[in-house]
Amino acid sequence: MPPSPSRLIFQPSAPAYYSDLAAIESRSNPTAWSASQLLHTLSQYQNLTGFIDNTPVAFVIYRSILNEAEIIHLVCDKKHQGNGYASQLLRELFRRLPSTIPKHPALHCYLEVRAGNKVAQNLYQQLGFQVVGTRKAYYQNRENALIMKKIITHINPQPNSQPNSQPNSQPNSQPNSQPNSQPNSQPNSQPNSQPNSQANLAPIIGADDDTYHDTHHESPTH
Repeated sequence: MPPSPSRLIFQPSAPAYYSDLAAIESRSNPTAWSASQLLHTLSQYQNLTGFIDNTPVAFVIYRSILNEAEIIHLVCDKKHQGNGYASQLLRELFRRLPSTIPKHPALHCYLEVRAGNKVAQNLYQQLGFQVVGTRKAYYQNRENALIMKKIITHINPQPNSQPNSQPNSQPNSQPNSQPNSQPNSQPNSQPNSQPNSQANLAPIIGADDDTYHDTHHESPTH
């Protein structure tokens, strides 16, 4: 029987958990990033992770600047897919984001997804995202990318409830330094070696750079 969703605790992952997240990435993402790529991205951006019994089961990497946010990467552990954890994690992120922009009436959240990835598109549409643009032949296989946007208007600086327990700063056990399995194929896109320094995300939409990545949209299952 799968774990109860009520057991999920949402907290940013500390560096002590990064190797756990890399293992989730390796075994769960068909176009997985390398451990070094993922660790670099984690070190540059914010993350929110869902824990069960002090073990991470899903994580999202994102950034927020002024009144805009960007979802960079999202993965749910293959062992826990089908329980709705990806959608719960995103809902928790949307609940927290407005507290970072108390002077703005709304927050615009962007992401990018492959045109052929209907599972991820359905998930995002259920969460309130709408397609606002297309990047033609964006990925290495020439597949189009859909740009999706959600407007978050509710301002709630304080969470409704705090978890009863926090994940330890150190994991209970050290994961194997090598991923449990290797992905069947190389990632179709690679994260930038340097984070984008633009303060306003709006100009990024429709640009030719590789700021957004779809490799995170292959794994979520709700």
